[in-house]
Parts: sequence; structure tokens; C-alpha cells
Amino acid sequence: MKDNFSITLDVPYLVDILKGVLKPGHEDLAQCIVEVVTSDRDREAVFKAALGIKPTLNYVIGDVVYIDLENSYMYNVDKKKTTEKFADKTGYTPCTVEDIRPYHTECYKLAVKVINGDGKEMLTHTTVRDKEIMGKFAEDFPDEGGKF
Repeated sequence: MKDNFSITLDVPYLVDILKGVLKPGHEDLAQCIVEVVTSDRDREAVFKAALGIKPTLNYVIGDVVYIDLENSYMYNVDKKKTTEKFADKTGYTPCTVEDIRPYHTECYKLAVKVINGDGKEMLTHTTVRDKEIMGKFAEDFPDEGGKF
């Protein structure tokens, strides 16, 4: 497990940091950013980006990954029928990573084959956090002996 720690910054300090990385003449942009970006999580992302700290991404566009449908928000999806038809032995459903927004909380946009409320197969999309992806490879599911 990674060691981590938390720090507290006041808004004027964050503005000063942003002013330091922006082009001269764009100092007002620093103040604008901290006024528009108000959540702590989003300000943390801005702070890290200003310092050149990039998020760790475990997957790339095109990867097939597995999620637990019960933990995903999807509109007009029959999760029970979808799980019965498409999930593997672990109960996780395969999805394809279609887009990545590295600084967003739900950074992965996934394409998921589902059964909709009318009982028809369709492709839908959902966004998830890194921790909501259960794994990518058979080795991620040792209880199943690597079989899907």
C-alpha cells in the first residue's frame, strides 16, 4: 500500500501557485480558476497539475476491463439480465475503455454491452473511478483460476 499524507492550502496560496505557472499577463486567470473550481477534489487536481503531478492511470483506451454492474450508474438497463447474459463466472461484466479524462474523478468512460429495459441488447456508456474497475486480466481474479 502506498504511503500518503494530506496537506491544507488556503485559496490565496493556490492562486499564487497558479500565477507562477501561467503566462505573464494571465494572472486574473488564476483567480478565475479558484473561483470556478470549488470542490476540494477538483482543486486538488488543479494543484497537482500546476506542480506537474500527473494522475496514475492503470488502463488505456481500448482495454477490456471488468466492472460490477451493481456499482455503476446506467439508465434504462436491466442489470440482472445483463449480468446473466454478459458477466463472467466472477459476476463482473466486460467493458471497453473508450475515453480517459485523467484529472476527473470518474476518469474512465466505458462502453458496456447491456440488456435494456425493453429486453434488447444495446451498447451504452458509463463513467467510473479507477477503483470501480475490478480488473483487466484473468490474473486479477485468482479465485476463478484464471478462467472466464
